[in-house]
Amino acid sequence: MMKKMIVPLVVMGMLGGFLGVGEWLQQDAWGSEPPLQEEHSASQQKPDQPASEANPPDKSPSEPSSAEKPPQQPDSKESPKPAGEKPAAEVSAGKPAAEKPTEKPVEKVEKPAEKPTTITITPKPFKIEVSLDGYLEPRDAQEVVLKPQVWMDWEVVSAVKHGAQVRQGDALIQFESKKLTDAITDAKAELRAAEIALQLAQLDVQWAERVQPIDLALVERTQKRFTEDFDRFFKVKQPLDRKAADLLLRRAQHLLESEEEELRQLEKMYKADDLTEETEEFILKRQRFFVELAKFFYEEAQKEHEETLQLTFPRREEDLKTDAEIQRLRAERAKTSLPLLVQKAKADLEKAQLARAKAQERLDQLQADLALMTLKSPTDGIVYYGRLSAGRLSGPEAETLRKGDKVAPGRTLMTIVKPRPMVLVAEVPEEKFHAVRPGMQAKVEPKGLPEVKFSAVVADVDRVPVADGKFRARFTPALDKEADALMPGMACKLKLVPYVKSDAIVVPKSAIEQDPLDDEKAYVYLVVEGKEPQRQPVVRGRQKDNECEILSGLKPGDKILAEPPKKKDSAS
Repeated sequence: MMKKMIVPLVVMGMLGGFLGVGEWLQQDAWGSEPPLQEEHSASQQKPDQPASEANPPDKSPSEPSSAEKPPQQPDSKESPKPAGEKPAAEVSAGKPAAEKPTEKPVEKVEKPAEKPTTITITPKPFKIEVSLDGYLEPRDAQEVVLKPQVWMDWEVVSAVKHGAQVRQGDALIQFESKKLTDAITDAKAELRAAEIALQLAQLDVQWAERVQPIDLALVERTQKRFTEDFDRFFKVKQPLDRKAADLLLRRAQHLLESEEEELRQLEKMYKADDLTEETEEFILKRQRFFVELAKFFYEEAQKEHEETLQLTFPRREEDLKTDAEIQRLRAERAKTSLPLLVQKAKADLEKAQLARAKAQERLDQLQADLALMTLKSPTDGIVYYGRLSAGRLSGPEAETLRKGDKVAPGRTLMTIVKPRPMVLVAEVPEEKFHAVRPGMQAKVEPKGLPEVKFSAVVADVDRVPVADGKFRARFTPALDKEADALMPGMACKLKLVPYVKSDAIVVPKSAIEQDPLDDEKAYVYLVVEGKEPQRQPVVRGRQKDNECEILSGLKPGDKILAEPPKKKDSAS
C-alpha cells in the first residue's frame, strides 16, 4: 500500500515545479495525522452533545487545544501517510482542500531479473563413510555356571574378587557343606533300607514261584473231593438216610402195635387165671404205660420222619448244591489268581529294584554336588562377575559375592576371560548393511582410550539379523604393544570407507530435478550462453549428505543451475 502511494507522490513532486503543487503534495504526503481519524473521532460523539463541546480530533480531554499546541514538524522516521489523507490542522482550520492537478499515467519500471546461481562442474574427491558402534570380544571365554544335580542350598563362604587373575583349577567360590553332608548320611540310610526291601521282594518271588504249583494242586484236589462227596450224597447217603427215616418210623409203629397187643393179651389172660388183683393191676398198669410210651415214640417218629423228608433232605440238598457252586468258583479263582500273585511278587521286586536304584542315584548326585562346594576355574584368565550376552560382556550382575550370600543354581556367576586374542564385534543397521563387506578395512577408536587407535578388517557379516533391523559383523583387529591396555568388553567407534573416487562429478541434490513419473530419471539444467537453460538427463550414483554423484550426463567445465527454474504460473 505504501509503495503504491509513494511512487505517484514522487512523480507528482517532480512535476510540482511547473504545476505549483509540489509543496502541497509533500505536505499532504508527510503531514500530521490524516483527517480520516478526525472524522472517525467526531462520528463517535453522542447525538445530543453539541459540536462545540466535543473533543477535537486526535486529542484526549487532558491535551491542550489546537490553538495552544505548537505545530508539529514532520518526522522523517514516521511512516508516510497516505496521499489521499489531509493534515488534521488544515481540516480543523476549515480550509478547503486544494484541487489536485490531473495526474499523468506513469509507466511501471521493472527491475532487471536477477541472474540465477550457477555451478561449474569440477571433478573432486568423493567418499562415503560408515560409522558403527562396536565392542571388543574375547575369543576364548568360559562362563562359570553353578549346575548342581539335586542340591539347592548354596551359601557362600568365600569368593574371589572381580578382575582377579586365576589359573585353571584355582578355587573361585567356597560354599557351606555341612547341610549337604548330613543329607548324604540320610541318603546312605535310605539306600540300605531299599536294599533290604529288595532282598525281601526277591524272597517273595521265590516263595510265590514254589508255592503256586502246590496251591494249584490243592485246589484241584479239593474240587475233586467235593465233587465225589456231592455225587455220593445224592447217589448213596441220601437214599440211605431216607430209608433209615422210614425204618425208624416203622419201628416206632411196630413197637406201638406190639405193646398194644401185649396189653390185650394180658387183659385176656388175667380174666382167666387165678392171680390176685394186686398183681394183675400192677402188670396191667405197667403195660398200659408201655403202650402210652410207644404211642408217644410213634408220634415223635412220625414228626421226625415228616421233617426229614420235607425239610432236612431238601435243605441239605440245597446247601450242597450251593457249596458245590462256591467251590467251583473258588477253584477257578485260585487257578487265575495264583499266577497273578507270582506276577505281583515279581512286580514288587522290580519296584524294590527301582527304589534301590533311585536311592543309589540320589546318593551319587549328592556326592557329586559335594564336589561343587569348591567351585574351581575351568581355565586360565581374568574373573569377570557377569556373563557373555551375544558375545559381549554384560558387566557385573552384582558385587563380588560375600560370605552368607545365597546363590541360585543355574545362574552364570562369572566368566573367565582370556584377554588375548580378541575380536571386534559391531551391529550393523539395516540401512548400512550393503556397505559392510568382508575384507574391508576399518579405523577403530576405543571410546575409553581414544588415543589408542588401530585398524581392523571385516571377517564376516551375518546374513540373518540378530535383532530388529540389525546384523552382526565381526572384525579382526590389528593390535600392537600400545593396545595392551584394551580389555574385552570395551566399546569402540568404527569408521569404514565403502566407496571413494578421486575425480568424481558431484552436484548438490538441490540442483537435481526428479522426474515426477519415473523415480529413476533425473535432470539438471545446463547453462548455455545466450540461450535458455537446457534440461539435461543425468544418471545418479551414490549420495552423501546433500551431495549426489553424477555418473553420466555431465562433464568437467559444464555449468548448471544451482536450482531447477521455477515453473511459471499458468494463471499469470
